[in-house]
Amino acid sequence: MPYKKRLIARFPPARIKKIMQMDDDVGKVSSQVPVMVSRALERFLEYIMLSSAEITTSKDAKTLTSQHILQVITNDPRLNFLKEAALKSCQMANGNQPNEAGASFSSKKEPKCTSRENTKQSEENDDESEDYE
Repeated sequence: MPYKKRLIARFPPARIKKIMQMDDDVGKVSSQVPVMVSRALERFLEYIMLSSAEITTSKDAKTLTSQHILQVITNDPRLNFLKEAALKSCQMANGNQPNEAGASFSSKKEPKCTSRENTKQSEENDDESEDYE
C-alpha cells in the first residue's frame, strides 16, 4: 500500500472547505484546494504582519496596535478592500462606535482612527506631512 503524503496547513482545511461551500456557486472542492487557500492566507497575513512590524519599529513603538495595521492597509492600494472593515475594527478597539451607513475616508493617507496614546503620534505625522508640501 503506497504511503499518501499528508499536507500540512496551519488553518484547518475542513473549515476553509465549509466556508467555500457556503457559496451556492461552489460545487465540489478538491482536497488540495483548501490547503492551497490555507497557504495563501498564511502568506497574506505574513505580509500584513511584517509590514505592520516595520511601521511599529520605525515609530520606536514596542507594541503593535490596530493603528499600525490600519496604516498598512491605507498605504497599500492592493488592500483597499479591507479599509472599511479595518477602520471599523480600529474604532471599536478605541471605544468608538462605527457608523452604521459605512465609514467615510478622507483624501489624506493617514487614518482618522486615533486613541489617547496615539495622539502624540498623529501630531508628529501632521508635522511631517507639512514638510512634504
